[in-house]
Amino acid sequence: MLDTRSRFKEAITGVCRFQEISGVAMEKVVEYFHYYYRYRDRSDVPDMDIPVELCLELLVVADFLGLDA
Repeated sequence: MLDTRSRFKEAITGVCRFQEISGVAMEKVVEYFHYYYRYRDRSDVPDMDIPVELCLELLVVADFLGLDA
């Protein structure tokens, strides 16, 4: 979708809008990407703080974005 050779609007503008995902959930997804990158080569990985009330929504968002692999 973001390949500059594609004709997708997102590739041209460099902006992806996810209207189906709340800002709180998207912020936690971005935080997870940073967390994963930061601790990818370590064995002593601390637990990531995820509020209980956000868990179900994050599972749905992860499925929607295909983050299960």
